[in-house]
Amino acid sequence: MKFLSTITLLLVSSSLTFVIACEKDCREGVAKAFADKYTPAVNLIFEGLRTLVDDKLFSSIQTPPEFLAAVPIDLLEKALKDAIDAGITTLDSKFQQRLPSLMHSTIFNEDPKFRGDCNHPKRLPYNMPPEGESWTLKHCTDMDYICGNPPSICHFLEKIKTRCANNIRTRLQTNGEPQSGSFYRDLLTIITSQIKATLITTGHGALLDDTATKVVEDAVVQNLVGAMQAWRTQYVDNFCTSEDQLPLCNSWDDEIKPVILSYP
Repeated sequence: MKFLSTITLLLVSSSLTFVIACEKDCREGVAKAFADKYTPAVNLIFEGLRTLVDDKLFSSIQTPPEFLAAVPIDLLEKALKDAIDAGITTLDSKFQQRLPSLMHSTIFNEDPKFRGDCNHPKRLPYNMPPEGESWTLKHCTDMDYICGNPPSICHFLEKIKTRCANNIRTRLQTNGEPQSGSFYRDLLTIITSQIKATLITTGHGALLDDTATKVVEDAVVQNLVGAMQAWRTQYVDNFCTSEDQLPLCNSWDDEIKPVILSYP
């Protein structure tokens, strides 16, 4: 009897370990699937930032004569725009790298969480598909309450998409806040560093602490603030709701459902 109890405990322990591992793989796979689907929409947002910064960065700048005599403004403009263009590419890339984590938190940690028991009440014929098989669209339809299996995620796809889009938008708004967000701080660093680098490489390092340089730098920074304010209004606040964003956020339901249902 004691021998059988030991075996039973080992089997239960082994089964629980397997389920936990499966759940982790499922969560990470589903989160990545959603992140991949939102990537084109996020890319479009950063392209909007690139366009606005390019248009506004040197708009209406009154350059002091002593600065112009040392550094041609078109040379500085090209150097700054090239550096910021590369910086925006980096911001986009880093944001994309963090998307799976954001999607994971949105789906599995935000209430109502897609976790927990899926057997009470019982909606499906088994706890996980037979080996070599996937969940089906019928399972997706039948699993009509929130719990921790893929059919539940599939069933409430619209609810999850709304949460994901809202959280991506909020994260972009926070990071893109002019004068305080991390995107602004990174681009500000690029501007100040590139102005210094341009002065040094053109042999005018003596102007680094000159008032004329400060005038130019302040004007460029103010234009950056204006560009980011416009970006917030025209692009970020309309993430997944504007005419050009809607197709990118709402055309892939039939593609992601089989991916979700492929996890046990």
